Amino acid sequence: MNKVLVAGLVVAVGAAGYAGGVAWTAGKVDEAFATQIDQLSDAYAGQANISYEGTSGAFSSDYQVSIEINDLPEDMVEDLVAEFGTSSLLLDVNFKHGLFSSISTSTLADTPLRTKLKEIQANAGEEFLSVETRYSYDLGSEQVLIDGNLSLAALSYSEDADNFSLAASEGTYSLTGETFDISLEIGELKVDSDDGSLNLSGVSLTETGTLYADDPMMTTAFDMLISADTFSFQDADRNMDISGFKVTADQKTEGDRTLIGVGYGASEIQIQGPDIKEQVSFTPNMHLVLDVDFGAFYDLTKQIAELQRTNPAQLEDPFVMMGMLGGLTGKGMGLEIDDLSIGLKGSKVQATADLDMQPFTMQEAMMQQQEMLQKVDLDAQLVIPTELLEAIATLDPEFDPSVLDVAVMQGMLVQDEQGYRGELTVKDGQVVLNGTPLPL
Repeated sequence: MNKVLVAGLVVAVGAAGYAGGVAWTAGKVDEAFATQIDQLSDAYAGQANISYEGTSGAFSSDYQVSIEINDLPEDMVEDLVAEFGTSSLLLDVNFKHGLFSSISTSTLADTPLRTKLKEIQANAGEEFLSVETRYSYDLGSEQVLIDGNLSLAALSYSEDADNFSLAASEGTYSLTGETFDISLEIGELKVDSDDGSLNLSGVSLTETGTLYADDPMMTTAFDMLISADTFSFQDADRNMDISGFKVTADQKTEGDRTLIGVGYGASEIQIQGPDIKEQVSFTPNMHLVLDVDFGAFYDLTKQIAELQRTNPAQLEDPFVMMGMLGGLTGKGMGLEIDDLSIGLKGSKVQATADLDMQPFTMQEAMMQQQEMLQKVDLDAQLVIPTELLEAIATLDPEFDPSVLDVAVMQGMLVQDEQGYRGELTVKDGQVVLNGTPLPL
């Protein structure tokens, strides 16, 4: 057979196989994209309308995603429509498909919003929002693996005494099976006006976790940290500087229980003003952990989401909420506050609490207090050091620490050489305050 013909047949067969593989990949990626949009639409039903339209093809696909926030004030919607032609955020999403892989690029749609942003971008030649997502199909696991990066262009605006700037921001994300990873670095924000100035720098967000296999909009585990290196605010009345601010959240699921932790803290907060004798510097911290049944917690989130979609007004009805909480309380709950404190000049007031509640109904909680107490196990502590009270008195001469003596006389607090303290325990239906059983 002619060698050229053989070579041509090989190329043709190879090209056909490649084209078939690309078309197959396109179908898988388009399917994954549609599923993601549908999941987001369901998850935010009642809060936002998320939809898409477009065309899919073997080698490329083009979509436009629309995001419309519900329940915005009517005057705000009118202003958005007048300024930008729509109250919805529109994104253009373009896919380029390859063999077992695909790349999508998302940018703001060509609307008045995009035009307005370009007017205040530091570099108008850049897209304000650019998101590149890489999809690859793993034959072994039959999963679409996702990773990508996003960027926000720098903004700068100045008019008379008003100045605004936001440095460029960037982030990365990935999803492999049920494991996800998110990282975001926000550019420095500066605002100056006749009314005052604001500066925020070193803001970042990191989160890793595991999605719930039965519902990928729910997690079974995650660790999240939002932090800011510095935040400063100054106006005619006062100056405030915050350093080392952080917000944490985490979840761990063990068997049928899930533990959800939330916390915040700052290395230092400084406040100074004409009505403050000297600069105040303090350190607040808080961390608590909620222990609930995972299945009941999941059902509760689904019920809330359904009400948000069908009848959000019912979420403001306390009786409706109590009815939905019955599934959660019926499995027992726990709450641990391991740090609730404010530090001042090397000393701090601190409270801790450890609460365990056996399964109970909302009716018991409201109507059968004595029986309810049998299901409560509580140990709560409060410590107020003398040094802290002296520090407050130094900053505010009108502060009188002896006001706490009234609480001592009432048995609410106990005074010793270190300061004031209080302890409340509940066990086996008995309430004890500072070692003294309380009559019920």
